[in-house]
Amino acid sequence: MTRRTIVVLFMMLSTIVLWSKSADGAGVPSLEDLDKLKVTVHLRRVDRKKVETYIEHWVEQMKKANKVADTVKARKALADGYNAHNVQPWQTAYAEISSKKIPVLLNLPDRVKQIQAAMAVATMPQYTIQPALEKMSRHKNPAVRYWAARGYRPAVRKMLLFPGREKKMLTTLEQLGRNESGPILAVVLQTLNMHTGGGRDKDAVIRLRPILDKVWMARIKDLHDGKDGVVDAYRRAVIFFDPVDEDDRKKVLQMLVDALESASKGFDKSVSSKKGKKSDQQSWISLLSNLENKLIELTQTSETPIQDILSDPKKSIEQKPTEVRLKAVSEYWKPLLAKLGIKPRPIPATATKPVKTTTTAPSRT
Repeated sequence: MTRRTIVVLFMMLSTIVLWSKSADGAGVPSLEDLDKLKVTVHLRRVDRKKVETYIEHWVEQMKKANKVADTVKARKALADGYNAHNVQPWQTAYAEISSKKIPVLLNLPDRVKQIQAAMAVATMPQYTIQPALEKMSRHKNPAVRYWAARGYRPAVRKMLLFPGREKKMLTTLEQLGRNESGPILAVVLQTLNMHTGGGRDKDAVIRLRPILDKVWMARIKDLHDGKDGVVDAYRRAVIFFDPVDEDDRKKVLQMLVDALESASKGFDKSVSSKKGKKSDQQSWISLLSNLENKLIELTQTSETPIQDILSDPKKSIEQKPTEVRLKAVSEYWKPLLAKLGIKPRPIPATATKPVKTTTTAPSRT
């Protein structure tokens, strides 16, 4: 064998080995490789390419995964990449690339992969992730729509910095709020109430309040009718009301008295019809207690007529709803709030038609 032949064979063997390694994922940056990148005011083109390769690799791994554990591993790797550098330029760029690369997983027939992909997106609260959140909000899988709402929650303040993104976000949250129930509705109400998102910003709260009020009133008939998932969503939302000024306090009191009027009638209707389960009765009781506690906080009164009736062991469950509605609400709270110029608004004649949704928040697995 000549020297020339040996060299040619060596080159061919090297090419085969390199191709094999490439096929197995060699050349894909590890999380440690991402950690070593230097991030300044923006990503260098070569570093951006590494990020794209990293995300593409783990998207492909999730596509090919045959086990749930491998799907979860891919989701965690995508989230870990975002957190490789806790600085704005990195996370903004990473979220932007992810918003283009990850949504392909939402088209897979595997619901577990859909949810895990949505969870990965929801861990990147940057304005650049919005295209992915918008696709998720229209997905047929309710768990994916849930993570769209969850993804918007910590990103609200950043979205509000850009008028176009703000408009799109508020339109989507309003649609979800009008059409969904259960955990999705609960998250929407919390998001519009600035429950999370890096602290409460007065300007942001004031800008979000009109949309919250629209959703609140759009679902008040469903609350009155005791629709599945609506009572619990309101129960969760009430405790997070925290007015930023006197004008906002009146707006919050208005929403509270609207909910109180509907809830007291809904509770009475539920018990008198004898169709409600014991767990449903407890949900009504919890909601009414939360409403009264928040009203006490905002009006600085010390009376608890609703809770006094609900906790009275001498009264039957059949008696309590009527007494709450007639004595506590009509004779105490409504007159007190009327002195502040606040009266319940009419309950809409027709309710929304919520789409079928999950009744419990999707698990992280």
